[in-house]
Amino acid sequence: MSDRSEALAARLEAGATKLAEFAATLSETEWQTPVPHDGRKIGVVLHHVASVYAIEINLAQSLAAGQPITAVTWDAVHAMNRDHAKQNDGVTKEAALALLGANSATAAAAIRALGWDGRCGWSRCTGWGSLRPDWSSVSPSPGIFAMSPPAGCPDLSTGHSSPSAN
Repeated sequence: MSDRSEALAARLEAGATKLAEFAATLSETEWQTPVPHDGRKIGVVLHHVASVYAIEINLAQSLAAGQPITAVTWDAVHAMNRDHAKQNDGVTKEAALALLGANSATAAAAIRALGWDGRCGWSRCTGWGSLRPDWSSVSPSPGIFAMSPPAGCPDLSTGHSSPSAN
């Protein structure tokens, strides 16, 4: 693990911790309050943040491997946000905070596993070939992409590393 990877992972963990600390102070009324100009409840937005770590790490891994992200459109993002809000309208604070803790820890581990060589980019987890995210199956949960990580890299749908290449 490089110093850069550790710093990025620590920053993600610190942000997730601060979000969890803030959320823990919210009353049930505040948790259910719609966000102005957005409409989603505060609790749904926090659950959304917890849900998208896997998506964003998969996108970062693809970019780190030199693969373009071509299927991401604002329409797809808005549809994902809308569907997530409908599916998680009644999310509890306990469930959202548990997901935030689990997914932020997995994302931080993935960042640490990638490594940063300090000169030209990510030093591990290359070799994704021509794999692209499959946005036809977008859902706000781990494993939304129709791709598997290269040998030795974290699989965010399971939290385990794939077998190392020999």
